[in-house]
Amino acid sequence: MKLKTLPAVLLSAVALLGGAIVFAPIERRAAAQEGTQSAEVERIKVDELKALLAENKPVTIIDVRSSPTYDATDTKIKNAIRIPLDDIEARLKEIPRDREIVTYCT
Repeated sequence: MKLKTLPAVLLSAVALLGGAIVFAPIERRAAAQEGTQSAEVERIKVDELKALLAENKPVTIIDVRSSPTYDATDTKIKNAIRIPLDDIEARLKEIPRDREIVTYCT
């Protein structure tokens, strides 16, 4: 998969699965590009994410909710990167490539 297709994959995964999703680390994605391993998208439960955070595991949370949805709620995830889904492609450089990525939407 080319890096240019990453936004489409992100959009599709979020649209199809919704909720919190863990994306395979960049290393696995790079391996998939080389044809040595397939990229995987896994679901993660809230309790699992909380456990990872409590253990100080390297996880980046990206809140992909639309601005109206984000603004209308008091539910905010501490230290999450706020990138509305429509802006993912333009802001790919803000996403760390050395850790698990969790997207959050409602």
